Amino acid sequence: MTKKLTKRDAQIVSMIDVADVSHNEASETRDMIEIVAHDFAETSETDDLEAKIDAFIERANVIFDARVAFETAHKSAASLFDKLAKSRKFFTNRHVAKFCVDYAITLDFVNRQETSAKRFNIYAINKVEDVISSCRMHSACKNAINFAIVSTLFALDAAKLRDKMTHVLAKVCASDKETLADISLRRYLTRHTVSTSTSSTQASSTINALQVLNVVKSSRDANNVECFNLQDNALVSLMRECHATD
Repeated sequence: MTKKLTKRDAQIVSMIDVADVSHNEASETRDMIEIVAHDFAETSETDDLEAKIDAFIERANVIFDARVAFETAHKSAASLFDKLAKSRKFFTNRHVAKFCVDYAITLDFVNRQETSAKRFNIYAINKVEDVISSCRMHSACKNAINFAIVSTLFALDAAKLRDKMTHVLAKVCASDKETLADISLRRYLTRHTVSTSTSSTQASSTINALQVLNVVKSSRDANNVECFNLQDNALVSLMRECHATD
């Protein structure tokens, strides 16, 4: 954000107007003050961004410390701690942190309580990471389930069918072995090939990841069925570009 000249700067400019100096000298001096003020504003913006990145990383460490403490208390499997360590490393990377700051992504979801003994699914966290990594590389989602569901969301949106993405349809995207009830939607689908035994959990983790990123928002359709509507924001616009050009 550009900062205005200080009161002292304004006084200097005013003094120049009444001083016994040539018009050219006064103009050059005013230009110099404006250049210095502009440079100061740009430096301040950079410093402000760096401070926000530092704060994001500090907050990320606190959040992952809390998650590790929770999983330790519940004697979770060692493999989960390895996954959490990798996720911490991902989110404390300065480039990733800057992306999160730029797109107003917070990490509060990491400790969201699902049940008394479970917090936000680690695989959903990994799918959040996939969306961020893909956007940073300006490519479509690399995770196959993410790719299938996000591609379908954009196709439905283009056809003005935003309210058609339900959990059932997300399962159909995850698995080409799931039965599609509404065949009129077939043309909009991108599908992956997981088994029906895992399609529900795979679909859920992707939908959860997209919800915490504010890519989709839960609502109810005319039949009171939960659906996941694509949102209009900067991250969704970037994802749309990435999927269109990949």
